[in-house]
Amino acid sequence: MITLGEPRLIVLITCYDLGRHLGCYGVTSVATPHLDALAADGFRFERAFSVAPQCSPSRAALATGRFPHANGVMGLAHGTYGWELHSEEQHVAELLSAHGFESHLFGLQHVTSDPQRLGFDRIHGAGSGREVAEEVARWCSQGGAGPRSYVEINLFEPHRPYDHGGVRPDESRGVHVPPYMPDDDGSRREMSALQGAFMEADRAIGRIVGALDDGGLLDDALIVFTVDHGIAMPRAKCTLYDPGIEIALIMRWPGGGIGPAISAELVSNVDVAPTLLEITHIHAPEVLQGRSFLALLENRDYEPRAAVYAEKTWHSYYDPMRAIRTQRYKLIATSSRLLQWRSRQTSRRGPCSASPPNAIQGTALPRSSFMTSSLTPSKP
Repeated sequence: MITLGEPRLIVLITCYDLGRHLGCYGVTSVATPHLDALAADGFRFERAFSVAPQCSPSRAALATGRFPHANGVMGLAHGTYGWELHSEEQHVAELLSAHGFESHLFGLQHVTSDPQRLGFDRIHGAGSGREVAEEVARWCSQGGAGPRSYVEINLFEPHRPYDHGGVRPDESRGVHVPPYMPDDDGSRREMSALQGAFMEADRAIGRIVGALDDGGLLDDALIVFTVDHGIAMPRAKCTLYDPGIEIALIMRWPGGGIGPAISAELVSNVDVAPTLLEITHIHAPEVLQGRSFLALLENRDYEPRAAVYAEKTWHSYYDPMRAIRTQRYKLIATSSRLLQWRSRQTSRRGPCSASPPNAIQGTALPRSSFMTSSLTPSKP
Protein backbone atom coordinates (compact mmCIF):
# COMPACT_ATOMS: atom_id res chain seq x y z
CA MET A 1 0.00 0.00 0.00
CA ILE A 2 1.27 3.47 -0.92
CA THR A 3 0.51 6.40 1.36
CA LEU A 4 0.74 9.73 -0.38
CA GLY A 5 2.09 12.93 1.09
CA GLU A 6 1.11 16.30 -0.31
CA PRO A 7 2.24 17.76 -3.64
CA ARG A 8 3.89 21.17 -3.49
CA LEU A 9 2.65 21.89 -7.01
CA ILE A 10 -0.61 20.84 -8.70
CA VAL A 11 -0.78 21.39 -12.45
CA LEU A 12 -4.16 20.83 -14.11
CA ILE A 13 -4.01 20.89 -17.93
CA THR A 14 -7.17 20.73 -20.02
CA CYS A 15 -8.00 20.70 -23.72
CA TYR A 16 -11.23 21.21 -25.58
CA ASP A 17 -13.08 18.62 -27.66
CA LEU A 18 -10.50 15.82 -27.54
CA GLY A 19 -12.36 12.88 -26.04
CA ARG A 20 -9.89 9.99 -25.90
CA HIS A 21 -8.35 10.46 -29.34
CA LEU A 22 -4.76 9.90 -28.25
CA GLY A 23 -2.14 7.31 -29.04
CA CYS A 24 -2.18 6.10 -25.44
CA TYR A 25 -5.89 5.34 -25.83
CA GLY A 26 -5.27 3.25 -28.91
CA VAL A 27 -5.78 5.76 -31.75
CA THR A 28 -2.68 4.95 -33.78
CA SER A 29 -3.15 7.66 -36.41
CA VAL A 30 -2.79 10.46 -33.84
CA ALA A 31 0.74 11.74 -33.19
CA THR A 32 0.69 12.68 -29.49
CA PRO A 33 4.10 11.58 -28.15
CA HIS A 34 4.15 13.95 -25.17
CA LEU A 35 0.77 12.92 -23.81
CA ASP A 36 1.59 9.28 -24.53
CA ALA A 37 4.77 9.66 -22.47
CA LEU A 38 2.81 11.31 -19.65
CA ALA A 39 0.39 8.38 -19.69
CA ALA A 40 3.22 5.83 -19.71
CA ASP A 41 4.65 7.42 -16.55
CA GLY A 42 1.30 8.14 -14.96
CA PHE A 43 -2.04 6.72 -13.91
CA ARG A 44 -4.35 6.43 -16.92
CA PHE A 45 -8.11 6.01 -16.55
CA GLU A 46 -9.65 3.94 -19.33
CA ARG A 47 -13.26 4.69 -18.36
CA ALA A 48 -13.39 8.34 -17.35
CA PHE A 49 -16.49 10.27 -18.38
CA SER A 50 -17.66 13.85 -18.32
CA VAL A 51 -20.91 14.91 -16.67
CA ALA A 52 -21.85 16.89 -19.78
CA PRO A 53 -21.09 16.79 -23.53
CA GLN A 54 -20.64 20.59 -23.79
CA CYS A 55 -17.78 22.86 -22.77
CA SER A 56 -19.00 25.13 -19.95
CA PRO A 57 -21.16 22.61 -18.03
CA SER A 58 -18.37 20.04 -18.06
CA ARG A 59 -15.68 22.52 -17.03
CA ALA A 60 -17.84 23.95 -14.24
CA ALA A 61 -18.37 20.45 -12.83
CA LEU A 62 -14.62 19.76 -13.03
CA ALA A 63 -13.93 22.99 -11.15
CA THR A 64 -16.61 22.71 -8.46
CA GLY A 65 -17.16 19.00 -7.91
CA ARG A 66 -20.89 19.61 -8.51
CA PHE A 67 -23.21 18.73 -11.37
CA PRO A 68 -24.30 21.42 -13.86
CA HIS A 69 -27.90 21.48 -12.59
CA ALA A 70 -26.53 22.14 -9.07
CA ASN A 71 -23.76 24.68 -9.81
CA GLY A 72 -25.83 26.73 -12.26
CA VAL A 73 -23.86 26.26 -15.48
CA MET A 74 -26.27 24.20 -17.56
CA GLY A 75 -25.23 25.82 -20.83
CA LEU A 76 -22.47 27.92 -22.35
CA ALA A 77 -21.07 30.72 -20.22
CA HIS A 78 -19.98 33.11 -22.95
CA GLY A 79 -21.75 35.74 -25.01
CA THR A 80 -25.52 35.89 -25.04
CA TYR A 81 -25.88 32.39 -23.56
CA GLY A 82 -24.82 33.75 -20.18
CA TRP A 83 -25.00 30.67 -17.98
CA GLU A 84 -23.29 31.44 -14.68
CA LEU A 85 -22.12 29.76 -11.52
CA HIS A 86 -24.46 30.31 -8.60
CA SER A 87 -23.10 32.96 -6.23
CA GLU A 88 -22.28 30.43 -3.50
CA GLU A 89 -20.31 28.09 -5.77
CA GLN A 90 -16.60 27.69 -5.01
CA HIS A 91 -14.02 26.92 -7.67
CA VAL A 92 -11.32 24.48 -6.59
CA ALA A 93 -8.79 27.32 -6.99
CA GLU A 94 -10.63 29.29 -4.31
CA LEU A 95 -10.73 26.29 -1.97
CA LEU A 96 -7.02 25.60 -2.43
CA SER A 97 -6.09 29.28 -2.07
CA ALA A 98 -7.97 29.43 1.23
CA HIS A 99 -5.61 26.72 2.50
CA GLY A 100 -2.31 28.27 1.52
CA PHE A 101 -1.96 27.41 -2.18
CA GLU A 102 -1.02 30.21 -4.55
CA SER A 103 -3.30 29.73 -7.55
CA HIS A 104 -2.58 30.67 -11.16
CA LEU A 105 -4.71 30.54 -14.30
CA PHE A 106 -3.02 30.28 -17.70
CA GLY A 107 -5.06 30.31 -20.89
CA LEU A 108 -8.80 30.53 -21.19
CA GLN A 109 -11.59 29.78 -18.76
CA HIS A 110 -15.14 28.97 -19.82
CA VAL A 111 -17.24 28.79 -16.66
CA THR A 112 -18.08 32.43 -15.88
CA SER A 113 -18.27 35.89 -17.43
CA ASP A 114 -16.28 37.21 -14.45
CA PRO A 115 -12.95 35.36 -14.07
CA GLN A 116 -12.08 37.35 -10.94
CA ARG A 117 -14.80 35.56 -8.99
CA LEU A 118 -13.10 32.18 -9.44
CA GLY A 119 -10.57 32.78 -6.69
CA PHE A 120 -7.28 32.66 -8.61
CA ASP A 121 -4.49 34.71 -7.07
CA ARG A 122 -3.17 35.57 -10.51
CA ILE A 123 -4.72 35.34 -13.96
CA HIS A 124 -2.15 35.17 -16.76
CA GLY A 125 -2.73 35.67 -20.46
CA ALA A 126 -4.70 33.56 -22.93
CA GLY A 127 -3.98 32.81 -26.56
CA SER A 128 -3.02 29.86 -28.72
CA GLY A 129 -1.63 26.73 -27.17
CA ARG A 130 1.86 27.73 -28.22
CA GLU A 131 1.50 31.16 -26.65
CA VAL A 132 0.10 29.79 -23.40
CA ALA A 133 2.85 27.17 -23.19
CA GLU A 134 5.52 29.82 -23.65
CA GLU A 135 4.03 31.93 -20.88
CA VAL A 136 4.02 28.92 -18.56
CA ALA A 137 7.67 28.28 -19.52
CA ARG A 138 8.61 31.87 -18.63
CA TRP A 139 6.83 31.54 -15.31
CA CYS A 140 8.75 28.35 -14.54
CA SER A 141 12.11 29.85 -15.52
CA GLN A 142 11.48 32.88 -13.31
CA GLY A 143 10.79 30.74 -10.24
CA GLY A 144 7.06 31.46 -10.25
CA ALA A 145 6.06 28.43 -8.19
CA GLY A 146 5.75 29.13 -4.48
CA PRO A 147 5.98 26.63 -1.60
CA ARG A 148 2.45 25.44 -2.51
CA SER A 149 0.96 26.27 -5.90
CA TYR A 150 -2.07 25.32 -7.95
CA VAL A 151 -1.66 26.01 -11.67
CA GLU A 152 -4.55 25.59 -14.11
CA ILE A 153 -3.67 25.62 -17.82
CA ASN A 154 -6.55 25.54 -20.30
CA LEU A 155 -5.65 25.17 -23.99
CA PHE A 156 -7.96 26.18 -26.83
CA GLU A 157 -6.84 23.36 -29.12
CA PRO A 158 -8.30 21.19 -30.59
CA HIS A 159 -11.50 23.26 -30.68
CA ARG A 160 -12.80 24.40 -34.05
CA PRO A 161 -11.52 26.04 -36.20
CA TYR A 162 -8.86 23.35 -36.38
CA ASP A 163 -6.46 25.61 -38.30
CA HIS A 164 -6.38 28.11 -35.41
CA GLY A 165 -2.91 29.68 -35.33
CA GLY A 166 -1.97 28.25 -38.72
CA VAL A 167 -2.26 24.59 -37.71
CA ARG A 168 -2.12 22.20 -40.66
CA PRO A 169 -3.97 18.88 -41.10
CA ASP A 170 -2.00 15.77 -40.26
CA GLU A 171 -2.12 12.47 -42.15
CA SER A 172 1.43 11.33 -41.33
CA ARG A 173 0.13 8.16 -39.65
CA GLY A 174 -3.01 7.80 -41.71
CA VAL A 175 -6.48 9.02 -40.75
CA HIS A 176 -8.73 7.38 -38.17
CA VAL A 177 -12.44 7.81 -38.91
CA PRO A 178 -14.51 6.75 -35.88
CA PRO A 179 -16.98 3.94 -36.59
CA TYR A 180 -19.97 6.21 -35.91
CA MET A 181 -19.01 8.45 -38.88
CA PRO A 182 -19.19 7.62 -42.59
CA ASP A 183 -15.75 6.71 -43.93
CA ASP A 184 -15.80 9.11 -46.87
CA ASP A 185 -13.70 12.00 -48.19
CA GLY A 186 -15.53 14.57 -46.10
CA SER A 187 -14.99 12.67 -42.86
CA ARG A 188 -11.33 12.10 -43.70
CA ARG A 189 -10.79 15.81 -44.34
CA GLU A 190 -12.44 16.66 -41.04
CA MET A 191 -10.47 14.06 -39.10
CA SER A 192 -7.11 14.95 -40.67
CA ALA A 193 -7.69 18.60 -39.72
CA LEU A 194 -8.63 17.49 -36.20
CA GLN A 195 -5.52 15.30 -35.99
CA GLY A 196 -3.41 18.36 -36.80
CA ALA A 197 -5.05 20.18 -33.90
CA PHE A 198 -4.37 17.18 -31.63
CA MET A 199 -0.68 17.43 -32.57
CA GLU A 200 -0.64 21.15 -31.80
CA ALA A 201 -2.13 20.59 -28.35
CA ASP A 202 0.39 17.82 -27.72
CA ARG A 203 3.30 20.08 -28.66
CA ALA A 204 2.08 22.71 -26.20
CA ILE A 205 1.81 20.13 -23.44
CA GLY A 206 5.29 18.86 -24.26
CA ARG A 207 6.61 22.40 -23.89
CA ILE A 208 4.85 22.79 -20.53
CA VAL A 209 6.15 19.49 -19.15
CA GLY A 210 9.63 20.28 -20.44
CA ALA A 211 9.55 23.67 -18.72
CA LEU A 212 8.53 22.05 -15.44
CA ASP A 213 11.44 19.64 -15.82
CA ASP A 214 13.91 22.41 -16.64
CA GLY A 215 12.74 24.31 -13.55
CA GLY A 216 13.28 21.29 -11.29
CA LEU A 217 9.54 21.05 -10.61
CA LEU A 218 8.46 17.98 -12.52
CA ASP A 219 8.90 15.21 -9.97
CA ASP A 220 7.37 17.31 -7.19
CA ALA A 221 4.35 18.18 -9.34
CA LEU A 222 1.04 16.39 -9.46
CA ILE A 223 0.08 16.72 -13.13
CA VAL A 224 -3.54 16.13 -14.09
CA PHE A 225 -4.46 16.09 -17.76
CA THR A 226 -8.06 15.88 -18.88
CA VAL A 227 -10.52 17.23 -21.45
CA ASP A 228 -14.05 18.55 -21.33
CA HIS A 229 -15.88 16.03 -23.57
CA GLY A 230 -15.79 14.13 -26.83
CA ILE A 231 -14.75 15.32 -30.27
CA ALA A 232 -16.86 17.84 -32.19
CA MET A 233 -18.34 15.36 -34.64
CA PRO A 234 -21.80 13.85 -35.22
CA ARG A 235 -22.89 11.41 -32.47
CA ALA A 236 -20.15 12.77 -30.20
CA LYS A 237 -20.04 16.31 -28.76
CA CYS A 238 -23.46 17.53 -27.59
CA THR A 239 -24.80 13.98 -27.32
CA LEU A 240 -24.89 11.61 -24.34
CA TYR A 241 -23.64 8.68 -26.37
CA ASP A 242 -20.28 7.45 -25.11
CA PRO A 243 -18.32 9.37 -27.81
CA GLY A 244 -19.88 12.58 -26.46
CA ILE A 245 -18.89 12.12 -22.82
CA GLU A 246 -15.79 9.91 -22.93
CA ILE A 247 -12.70 11.79 -21.75
CA ALA A 248 -9.00 11.26 -21.30
CA LEU A 249 -7.83 11.43 -17.69
CA ILE A 250 -4.16 11.01 -16.78
CA MET A 251 -2.47 11.77 -13.46
CA ARG A 252 1.27 11.73 -12.81
CA TRP A 253 3.11 12.31 -9.56
CA PRO A 254 6.18 10.07 -9.17
CA GLY A 255 7.16 11.78 -5.91
CA GLY A 256 3.83 10.72 -4.45
CA GLY A 257 3.66 7.26 -5.95
CA ILE A 258 1.07 7.99 -8.66
CA GLY A 259 1.81 5.92 -11.74
CA PRO A 260 2.49 4.04 -13.83
CA ALA A 261 -0.86 2.23 -13.76
CA ILE A 262 -4.05 1.77 -15.76
CA SER A 263 -7.54 1.58 -14.27
CA ALA A 264 -10.75 0.36 -15.88
CA GLU A 265 -12.92 1.66 -13.02
CA LEU A 266 -15.66 4.16 -13.81
CA VAL A 267 -14.78 7.70 -12.77
CA SER A 268 -16.38 11.05 -13.53
CA ASN A 269 -14.81 14.47 -13.99
CA VAL A 270 -17.00 15.66 -11.10
CA ASP A 271 -14.73 13.46 -8.94
CA VAL A 272 -11.52 15.36 -9.73
CA ALA A 273 -12.03 18.31 -7.34
CA PRO A 274 -12.82 16.07 -4.33
CA THR A 275 -9.72 14.02 -5.15
CA LEU A 276 -7.49 17.12 -5.28
CA LEU A 277 -8.87 18.27 -1.94
CA GLU A 278 -8.27 14.91 -0.29
CA ILE A 279 -4.75 14.62 -1.68
CA THR A 280 -3.95 18.02 -0.15
CA HIS A 281 -5.59 17.07 3.19
CA ILE A 282 -8.34 19.67 2.81
CA HIS A 283 -11.80 18.81 4.09
CA ALA A 284 -14.21 18.79 1.16
CA PRO A 285 -17.38 20.85 1.60
CA GLU A 286 -20.42 18.69 2.27
CA VAL A 287 -22.17 20.06 -0.84
CA LEU A 288 -19.71 18.42 -3.23
CA GLN A 289 -21.41 15.76 -5.33
CA GLY A 290 -18.33 14.05 -6.73
CA ARG A 291 -16.42 11.42 -4.79
CA SER A 292 -12.67 11.19 -4.32
CA PHE A 293 -10.84 8.34 -6.03
CA LEU A 294 -7.65 8.86 -4.02
CA ALA A 295 -7.88 5.31 -2.61
CA LEU A 296 -7.79 4.00 -6.17
CA LEU A 297 -4.63 6.03 -6.87
CA GLU A 298 -3.07 4.75 -3.66
CA ASN A 299 -3.96 1.12 -4.46
CA ARG A 300 -5.97 0.88 -1.23
CA ASP A 301 -9.39 -0.66 -0.78
CA TYR A 302 -11.67 1.31 -3.06
CA GLU A 303 -15.42 1.09 -3.48
CA PRO A 304 -16.02 1.31 -7.24
CA ARG A 305 -18.64 3.59 -8.68
CA ALA A 306 -21.79 1.71 -9.64
CA ALA A 307 -22.47 4.27 -12.37
CA VAL A 308 -21.57 7.63 -13.82
CA TYR A 309 -24.18 10.26 -14.68
CA ALA A 310 -24.37 12.82 -17.46
CA GLU A 311 -26.71 15.59 -18.46
CA LYS A 312 -27.44 18.02 -21.23
CA THR A 313 -29.91 20.83 -20.76
CA TRP A 314 -29.00 23.71 -23.04
CA HIS A 315 -26.41 24.21 -25.74
CA SER A 316 -27.71 26.45 -28.51
CA TYR A 317 -31.29 25.61 -27.53
CA TYR A 318 -33.23 23.87 -24.74
CA ASP A 319 -32.73 20.14 -25.26
CA PRO A 320 -32.89 18.30 -21.91
CA MET A 321 -31.61 14.74 -21.68
CA ARG A 322 -30.02 12.65 -18.94
CA ALA A 323 -27.93 9.47 -18.87
CA ILE A 324 -26.82 6.76 -16.47
CA ARG A 325 -23.93 4.51 -17.47
CA THR A 326 -22.67 1.43 -15.65
CA GLN A 327 -19.82 -0.86 -16.68
CA ARG A 328 -22.30 -2.87 -18.75
CA TYR A 329 -25.43 -0.80 -19.43
CA LYS A 330 -26.38 2.68 -20.60
CA LEU A 331 -29.70 4.51 -20.32
CA ILE A 332 -30.33 7.82 -22.10
CA ALA A 333 -33.62 9.63 -21.53
CA THR A 334 -34.71 12.58 -23.66
CA SER A 335 -37.14 15.35 -22.74
CA SER A 336 -40.44 13.53 -23.36
CA ARG A 337 -39.47 10.50 -21.23
CA LEU A 338 -38.02 12.72 -18.48
CA LEU A 339 -41.17 14.80 -18.27
CA GLN A 340 -43.28 11.62 -18.24
CA TRP A 341 -41.25 10.26 -15.32
CA ARG A 342 -41.45 13.53 -13.43
CA SER A 343 -45.21 13.77 -13.94
CA ARG A 344 -45.68 10.20 -12.72
CA GLN A 345 -43.51 10.78 -9.66
CA THR A 346 -45.15 14.08 -8.74
CA SER A 347 -48.64 12.59 -8.91
CA ARG A 348 -47.74 9.46 -6.93
CA ARG A 349 -45.15 10.42 -4.37
CA GLY A 350 -44.52 14.14 -4.50
CA PRO A 351 -41.99 16.09 -6.56
CA CYS A 352 -39.05 14.01 -7.79
CA SER A 353 -39.19 11.61 -4.86
CA ALA A 354 -39.16 8.37 -6.81
CA SER A 355 -36.63 6.81 -9.14
CA PRO A 356 -37.22 6.23 -12.86
CA PRO A 357 -37.99 2.67 -13.85
CA ASN A 358 -35.16 0.64 -15.28
CA ALA A 359 -35.61 0.65 -19.03
CA ILE A 360 -34.39 -2.88 -19.58
CA GLN A 361 -35.68 -5.82 -17.58
CA GLY A 362 -32.96 -7.46 -15.53
CA THR A 363 -30.35 -4.72 -15.89
CA ALA A 364 -28.21 -3.60 -13.01
CA LEU A 365 -28.89 0.09 -13.52
CA PRO A 366 -28.82 1.84 -10.14
CA ARG A 367 -32.02 3.45 -8.99
CA SER A 368 -31.40 7.16 -8.78
CA SER A 369 -33.41 10.38 -8.68
CA PHE A 370 -30.77 12.05 -10.85
CA MET A 371 -32.79 11.57 -14.02
CA THR A 372 -35.63 13.78 -12.84
CA SER A 373 -34.35 15.86 -9.93
CA SER A 374 -31.83 17.51 -12.27
CA LEU A 375 -34.49 18.89 -14.61
CA THR A 376 -35.17 22.58 -15.05
CA PRO A 377 -38.02 23.87 -17.21
CA SER A 378 -36.13 26.57 -19.10
CA LYS A 379 -33.18 28.91 -19.13
CA PRO A 380 -33.43 31.51 -16.33
